[in-house]
Amino acid sequence: DRGDAAASEDQAMHIELDEEQKMLREEVRRFAEEVVKPKAKEIDEQGAFPRDTIRQAAELGLTGVSVPEKWGGVEMNTVSYCLVIEEVSRVCASTGVILSVNNSLVCDPLLAFGNDEQKERFLAPLASGELLGCFALTEPDAGSDPAALRTTARRDGDDYVLDGNKVFITNGTDAD
Repeated sequence: DRGDAAASEDQAMHIELDEEQKMLREEVRRFAEEVVKPKAKEIDEQGAFPRDTIRQAAELGLTGVSVPEKWGGVEMNTVSYCLVIEEVSRVCASTGVILSVNNSLVCDPLLAFGNDEQKERFLAPLASGELLGCFALTEPDAGSDPAALRTTARRDGDDYVLDGNKVFITNGTDAD
């Protein structure tokens, strides 16, 4: 009996990076080491938001990794997105989370479900880094259990009225 660990290893997915992905990993690793890492301790100790770092990340296309160029992104695949978040998070988890939220929890739903007007108004500036998005999930009585959430949105003419409470909003105080 080889045990569960050995059996799992046999079933592990092995991904071979192509040359473009290897170059991306090296570029992001260099950015992470030279730009992100020197500020990581200050960010953690002071609770500072790395706005300048995020602007520089945007210049490299790291705020809209999977978004098509038409909508302000750099149109890379999921493996490339994972490489970006992994390399940034390796030196500063906070900065990695900021980029991850903007990419996956803000841009992805707009790309998948937004109409062209919403994509032009919101997705393009978020993916290009002109704007930064946020994500509100955690509620006082629900934690992060989506099934227990109570916040609602109801249409009121051309607007929506939000009713509920959130405890944490990732990127909330610094998002656009």
